[in-house]
Amino acid sequence: MPFLQEDRHLRDQATQVRAKVVNLWRLLADAKRIPSSVVDNGIIDYIGERLEDKQVLVRKPAIAFMSSFLKNNVYGHDFSWKANTSHLQKLLAEREALVANDPDFDPQRRAEAYVERHHDLVRSNLVTGFATVDWGSHEEPLDEDDDFSDDVIAGWPAFLFQAAAETGDFHDLIGSIVRLLKLGVFKELGWDLADYNMEDPTEQNKLVDVIMEYACDRCMKERLISENMLPTNDMLKEERRADWLDKLRKCNDSIAYMQTKLHAASALSDSLQSALRGALHGDAAELKEAINFIIECKNFEICDSDKVIRQVFALIWRNNVDIQKEVVNAARKMLISQNEQSDVADPATARKMLQVLKGTKKVEYNCVSEVIERMLRQYP
Repeated sequence: MPFLQEDRHLRDQATQVRAKVVNLWRLLADAKRIPSSVVDNGIIDYIGERLEDKQVLVRKPAIAFMSSFLKNNVYGHDFSWKANTSHLQKLLAEREALVANDPDFDPQRRAEAYVERHHDLVRSNLVTGFATVDWGSHEEPLDEDDDFSDDVIAGWPAFLFQAAAETGDFHDLIGSIVRLLKLGVFKELGWDLADYNMEDPTEQNKLVDVIMEYACDRCMKERLISENMLPTNDMLKEERRADWLDKLRKCNDSIAYMQTKLHAASALSDSLQSALRGALHGDAAELKEAINFIIECKNFEICDSDKVIRQVFALIWRNNVDIQKEVVNAARKMLISQNEQSDVADPATARKMLQVLKGTKKVEYNCVSEVIERMLRQYP
């Protein structure tokens, strides 16, 4: 199938050609044989243009294609733009983390990436922690019964970055660093509290910058030592590389899937107005098909479906009994719960009515309220 020629054929001057091409795409949608690559290439956008075609012979299969694509889509019922974009951002962050941990990175690059990834969180916690300290209080000298261990005194830089990477809990560790500063343990590093006015936030930040420079350097060296101690036999390297490539491939596939899903959701949203405008050129049966498509878009959480549904309700004022009937029937499908248990159905119906009324302007409110009134009279 020459998928890349659909734009030219869908815009052919001959009505019969346009109609046959749209109908072919409808059959492919019915058979669930439209690949993701074609969605990415814009097939929904192309056929969406035909929703406003001057010829009913083209419009009817176009709206049928849209309904069939939505009904048989491979992406499920959740087309919520907010939820899907959020999930895509998580996948992109996951891929970024995978790339940062490429096993082919040399130890130096991995160590640099580790420190850079957690630098800002460590620094912000030091700044926040120092701001709450009573720097004028007295500390008892360390003795052999003290809780401090040599590991804490020597390993606090690594512990800071470990807290950022794992637990996010800095409270006790920063308290230990403050105590060591007060006791002058770090004077051999050139850090003397007498050189800083610790009541001044600017001076506190200066000390934080000095500490961060030392901590980053120490953490980098320890990460390098740790990396160099890892087993380096070729078989293990190949296994790690294969596992990493598999994770990266799956992540890339998930990203591509979500991007195509968002593309489809965007194209369907763009087609809503065209579906309604095009149907108004035809009869009540054609309008019914368009309204059913719009309602389905709402059920699938397609963007702007609520806005277009309000425009559908505005058709209640049309001087056409058939159109008025379709609008009332559409309201019934959308607003009246089909649950057989009245104690469940009645509250659900009330919630749906309130939801469609929420945020409406005065003109829209009059249209919606008129539709609901007629619907309740017809379906008490």
